[in-house]
Amino acid sequence: MATTLSQVDSSASNASGVRAVAATDAWTILQWLGSLKMTVVLFALSLVLVLVGTLAQDEMNMLDVKQRYFLSWIAPLHIDDFFPQSFFPHDQPLRLVLPFPGGALIGMLLMINLVAAKTTRFKVHASGSKLVTGLAFIAFGFLTAGVIVSWGNSTDGLQGEPGIGYDWL
Repeated sequence: MATTLSQVDSSASNASGVRAVAATDAWTILQWLGSLKMTVVLFALSLVLVLVGTLAQDEMNMLDVKQRYFLSWIAPLHIDDFFPQSFFPHDQPLRLVLPFPGGALIGMLLMINLVAAKTTRFKVHASGSKLVTGLAFIAFGFLTAGVIVSWGNSTDGLQGEPGIGYDWL
């Protein structure tokens, strides 16, 4: 059975069409991940999380609150934390617990949102020597930050001798 030239052209155009649709779908998903609506929702969720974490410190110590709400992926939102004993004295604690996005999940989604927004909305307008100069400044900033972090990582702790003396500054 022989294939004709039109059949080969048809299958090639179908493959490129599928790739174009997949690229369009990926771009649409990236635009949705970088949308301002998602940013606002994530900030609102983080505000609720900070409020509950602050109110929970009435009954728990700061490290436990940090572990429960801010370092977890899914935080158990205890309704009793909304009614601290100092403001609303009650004998029996409220036992209702709702799953809520934790600080780690919200932070990761905000990072994805930031990268997606940068990818979809911002364009590089510089070219030539301006682009090279800008990239050189960025590289210099990364290098400077790396040097400062590596000098701060000493076994002597905070009281150790700094990489640059204070008299030199």
